Amino acid sequence: MKVILKSLILVIFLVAVSEAQPKVVSFKKIRDFLPSVELKGFDRNKPEGRTQTAMGFSTSEATVRYIAKNYVEKDSSESEQRRVEIIVKISDVSAIPGSTLGLSYVQDYVNETDDGYEKTVLVHKSFKGKETGTSGAIKTCNLEFVVRNRFIVSLEVHGSDNRQLIYTLVDSIRLSDLEKLQPEEE
Repeated sequence: MKVILKSLILVIFLVAVSEAQPKVVSFKKIRDFLPSVELKGFDRNKPEGRTQTAMGFSTSEATVRYIAKNYVEKDSSESEQRRVEIIVKISDVSAIPGSTLGLSYVQDYVNETDDGYEKTVLVHKSFKGKETGTSGAIKTCNLEFVVRNRFIVSLEVHGSDNRQLIYTLVDSIRLSDLEKLQPEEE
């Protein structure tokens, strides 16, 4: 009897949460905000996306990948070429309470090690986020920031620590329009 009662309470809770939660923007609309700029030496893959609901919470995301043809950094003295990949993702996580708090309210900081760093940044003087990078044997650089406490924009570079790749793509995203994007009414 207790198991049935607990299950009934859980079902009622999940139904109440799913009816009260905000609607997310369809990945098809988010996809239009992914960068479409051409990067020299890179092929841009076709964008992908999904909108899903699990345990009463919905998310929506669109992703595009840039794959290097034969990209080698100008200052590289290595004889072998590294594969470089860039992943850009925009996610609507507004239906998950508190999901953007980690980036929205983080204190300003800078952490550095011999082969990497992590710091808070302000993208386009408006959007608080975090930039990280490693320059050791495995080179990476990443940028993640929040737009209107609804969208998490994430850019990851694997195989290079060239920050300019990230910021070239960020500059091509229409952030002021993304900020205004709303889900369709049913």
